[in-house]
Amino acid sequence: MPTTQYSTPNWLSRDELWRYSLKLYSKEAVRDACLQLQEYRQLNINALLTCCFLGGKDLKLTTKAAKELSFNRQFRRWNQETTQPLRDIRRRLKQAGPACPEQLELYRQITIAELSAERVEQAIIAAILNQHTLPNAAAPCLTNLSLYWQNYHPMAADTELLTLAQQASTI
Repeated sequence: MPTTQYSTPNWLSRDELWRYSLKLYSKEAVRDACLQLQEYRQLNINALLTCCFLGGKDLKLTTKAAKELSFNRQFRRWNQETTQPLRDIRRRLKQAGPACPEQLELYRQITIAELSAERVEQAIIAAILNQHTLPNAAAPCLTNLSLYWQNYHPMAADTELLTLAQQASTI
């Protein structure tokens, strides 16, 4: 395999990443694995899906790119100050159940806003990774997921990571 490296400006298309993420996340096993990793391991679903996307393109995260993906201030701030609060509101509304049609409409609008915030997160991820040169590698999805994982948990990966990598290989 040639060792082409992606270093041209904007080599990572945020629209292509978004479409891929929607397709992969629509799989029940992926959604379940991602939600488990988010809820119990505090991993970011958009970062996980990006690892799979890069793996599908035979691109391997570098340690430096994985660390920046994990600890970039703009990315973390957006997630903590925008995406998370919207998610929390949506969850509370869902748990409460619709008391009236207006509450149901509010739930729908918050869900749309949360999805828009997730898309902004992916645009931030694309901007972060577009500053890096990533080497080609054969089937690096699990490798990418593991590099991202190790920034948070310096131990063996959960079965959810394996499930995610296996499901990503089918897209």
